[in-house]
Amino acid sequence: MWKTILRHHRCASSHHLLAIAGYSTIIISTLVLIFLTWAGWVLIFSASDRSLIFGDSKQQYSPC
Repeated sequence: MWKTILRHHRCASSHHLLAIAGYSTIIISTLVLIFLTWAGWVLIFSASDRSLIFGDSKQQYSPC
């Protein structure tokens, strides 16, 4: 993606496009990292019905 933007920059010489591409790359990378971390923990905790327990009483967590 960055190579495509740089190729366009050589033709049009627009620094504004590079600035927007840089910020959007950082934001998208951060959002993907957060989403993948969240999805990983969801998969870990939804793997078993007994994966969430209370630490003091060792009883199963029930959302109802």
